[in-house]
Amino acid sequence: MTETAFPLKLRTRPECKADGEALEGELIAALGSDRLTLLNPKASHGEDVLHAVGGMVWEFEATSPRDVALLIQAMASVPDGHRMVQTLDEAENFTGDAFEDEAERAKRILALLGDGEENALQTYLIYCSPDEEPDLT
Repeated sequence: MTETAFPLKLRTRPECKADGEALEGELIAALGSDRLTLLNPKASHGEDVLHAVGGMVWEFEATSPRDVALLIQAMASVPDGHRMVQTLDEAENFTGDAFEDEAERAKRILALLGDGEENALQTYLIYCSPDEEPDLT
């Protein structure tokens, strides 16, 4: 496996506007206000409802495996935060789909977490599964 180069950008899609705002509050408290960005703050004409119920895309700058772990734990602490965990991916691979290519996406996220973030890894595996379970021993 290749070593991940940090910093890197991760993207996620909340299930609704309130979930995104809750995530923002969690991360601002933990890491400050400059790490999480709403990429599409305005809805396209006529798409206000779709934007508010799952059309927002958030980008997070991770500087270490610890940041990835904090992001996963923050998403999991949001009521209904499972969709954010399920759609989390590296920016260049992000589709916003929670189920398509789930195993490949899970492998990428688990690689970013590395070996030292057991709690975040366990939390992630509640919502997302690679083809085979990682060895946690």
